[in-house]
Amino acid sequence: MSEAEKVLELSAEDAVQLLAKSGKVHFTDMRPLKIHAEIVPYSPEQNGQIFTRQISMKHQESGRIVVTEFEMSVPIRPIEQDATPAQSAVVIVKIGITYVFESKITENVIQVWSRIYGVIHSWPFWRTISYSLLANMNITPHVAPMVSPMEAAEMAGFKPTGEPAHLG
Repeated sequence: MSEAEKVLELSAEDAVQLLAKSGKVHFTDMRPLKIHAEIVPYSPEQNGQIFTRQISMKHQESGRIVVTEFEMSVPIRPIEQDATPAQSAVVIVKIGITYVFESKITENVIQVWSRIYGVIHSWPFWRTISYSLLANMNITPHVAPMVSPMEAAEMAGFKPTGEPAHLG
């Protein structure tokens, strides 16, 4: 039985792990589609939180384009040590990645793959862009943490079980 046939028989989550190890998916292009920062009134509920949204998946001749948007709110600390921040900097970065699937993979597996690996593959670029943008605004940058495959799956709305997939 070929790798592609094995993938078609598994659950979407298991298929994604097998697909990650099979070399049947390549990512060919990554580009920032939107970089935005603004100063807004401080909100304690959003203090340092990072929101991740899968915006869209489009099929083109060059491959499947997955667009992931990240948003982070960082409090702007006043000079006085104990003072409550009055403002926050909100950073929004939208990144598009093009994947090429070499074999016939079900749409469900492609959707799961794209949601999880769209986050994993774009996360380092999001971290770099957001840090640099805040530093250039003369705001003490908040360093976004590293992300594991299990954390990316949770951000994508899955409750993963078992071993993390290889970062394909």
